[in-house]
Amino acid sequence: MTGTVQLRHLIAGEWQSGSGSPVVSVNPARPTVVVAQGDSATAADLDKAVDAAGEARAGWAHTPVHQRGAILLEAAAVVDRNAEQWGLELALEEGKTRAEGVGEVRRAAQILRYYGNEGDREAGEMFASPRAGEQILVTRKPIGVVAVITPFNFPIAIPAWKIAPALVYGNTVVWKPANTVPLLAVRLAEALTTAGLPAGVLNMVVGDGAVGEALVAHPAIDAITFTGSTGVGRRIAATAAARGVPVQAEMGGKNAAVVLDDADFDLALDQVMLGAFRSTGQKCTATSRLI
Repeated sequence: MTGTVQLRHLIAGEWQSGSGSPVVSVNPARPTVVVAQGDSATAADLDKAVDAAGEARAGWAHTPVHQRGAILLEAAAVVDRNAEQWGLELALEEGKTRAEGVGEVRRAAQILRYYGNEGDREAGEMFASPRAGEQILVTRKPIGVVAVITPFNFPIAIPAWKIAPALVYGNTVVWKPANTVPLLAVRLAEALTTAGLPAGVLNMVVGDGAVGEALVAHPAIDAITFTGSTGVGRRIAATAAARGVPVQAEMGGKNAAVVLDDADFDLALDQVMLGAFRSTGQKCTATSRLI
């Protein structure tokens, strides 16, 4: 990777510059190296993004699931083709080793492929009825516009496992990535748009916590998915509960490893150390208790 990437927002199918405060993404190992920069989204930008998702929701919901899945499969191919380059960018922007960065990009492609094949899986359930001559068919419908808020530590894998199911099940998305890792967010959005995702189905706005708070509180948001700190997750849940909006939140963990007295201690030691200190321990699944 050479040079600094200019950050833009994806709104209604168009890549647009922001007009808010500056966003500067630096290499954490060399803070003088700027990886990407641009201007954050404003409240007006966010409104446009949510409006675009609302306008696209009906058409996308009525698109056959196999067609929605085909776009995810094509996006997976785009991600795989760029895994080496984007993995290096991930390492430079987020701080992982290059091997972990490339591995995470390939994991994002794997997630897109998994959900891209959703059309070939069960789409509902059939139950017996207490009344004669009747069966009960349960089907599932898209919920609408989903707000996606993702963290810094897995800047392409976590967004993939939130956005891919939301899209394949017929929802539209407004996504706010962590503003410390916007470049990898741009790369995932580029993969989906290159794959043919219709305008407005995925919208991405980069900004600070205030942008995230405005997204959570927006009256046109139908559901929220969040990964991040426990404090922020609780505030999001409280805000959403006041409007009856469902929330999926993955927050901080206090994870235990249990080593029994008949264990292979050399193997156990290696695995406990990897669980605790891989990615320098900066993940919610990191082992923090040993029993």
